[in-house]
Amino acid sequence: MRGNTIAGLTPEDLAAISSYEEYFIPAKIEYVNALISEKLMDGEKKVPVNSDNINEIMGIIDEVQAHYKSIPESEQKDIKNYEVIAELLKDAAKLDNTKEDDTVNTEANANLPRTGAKNYIPVGMIIIVMGIALLAYKGKNPLIGSLNF
Repeated sequence: MRGNTIAGLTPEDLAAISSYEEYFIPAKIEYVNALISEKLMDGEKKVPVNSDNINEIMGIIDEVQAHYKSIPESEQKDIKNYEVIAELLKDAAKLDNTKEDDTVNTEANANLPRTGAKNYIPVGMIIIVMGIALLAYKGKNPLIGSLNF
């Protein structure tokens, strides 16, 4: 075995990985900048968040944040328009709160008893028709005819 291992890697492996950092970090910065400018910005403005695109935007934000965390703090200054992430998260939270309010109102209304005449009209019509039919057959049927109203 070649030297002590740190979490499964030898010092030589760590040195080799670190030597590639100078290539990976600029590529990550360029990729994050491209994601932000192409997917989260519309020119100089942030894209609008709505119910149609919220899942896509949140996925892109998660990806940008994951890459951003892996970039050294000294290099994070090269990320352009990162502040748009916080603005989009606020917009998404507002949209979620609106959806929750609608859901709460819908659920609350579903638990309320139904009122109004529209549910009673068919029942009332059936009772009226049955009453008319009963009166019409009162004289013809001896069993019904003996009922006094």
